[in-house]
Amino acid sequence: MDQTIGWKIPIPGFAEGMPPDQIVTQEFYLLSWCAGLLLGAGKDARPLLEMVKEDCFPELWPPSVADCLLDAAVLPAGKAPQHRQQLVPLLMENLDSFLSALEEQTGAPELAGRTRDELQKKINLPSVAAKDLDCLAASGCEGM
Repeated sequence: MDQTIGWKIPIPGFAEGMPPDQIVTQEFYLLSWCAGLLLGAGKDARPLLEMVKEDCFPELWPPSVADCLLDAAVLPAGKAPQHRQQLVPLLMENLDSFLSALEEQTGAPELAGRTRDELQKKINLPSVAAKDLDCLAASGCEGM
C-alpha cells in the first residue's frame, strides 16, 4: 500500500472499488470535466454525450457541474484558475447548447439554467434569458 497517501487499509465498502450501480453517479461529473476541456478550446462538447446515451442522472448537482467545467476549461489555454474570466468568449460559443443537451440527457430538472447561474456567479458570464435556454433545450434554435 502506498504510504504517501496515508491509508493503511482501504475504506470498508470501497476495497473492491465503487459498486457498479453507483458509477452513473460519477460519470456525468467526469463527462462535465471532459466537456470543460473541449469548451475551453472553443469546441462543441455535445458529442461526449453519445458515450452515456443510455444513462440518466436526475440528481446531477449544478454547482458541481459548474466546478467541473471551469476546472477543466482553463487547461487548454494553459491559464491559471484565477484567469477564468478570459475564457468567457470561448465558453460562450458552445456552452448553452452543451448544458441544454446535458439537461435533456440526464433528466436533471433545470440543470442548464442552474448550472449557468453558478457559472455566472463564478466568472460573470453574460446573462441569457430563460426563454433562450428553453428554446435551446426544445429545438436547438439555429442562429443563437
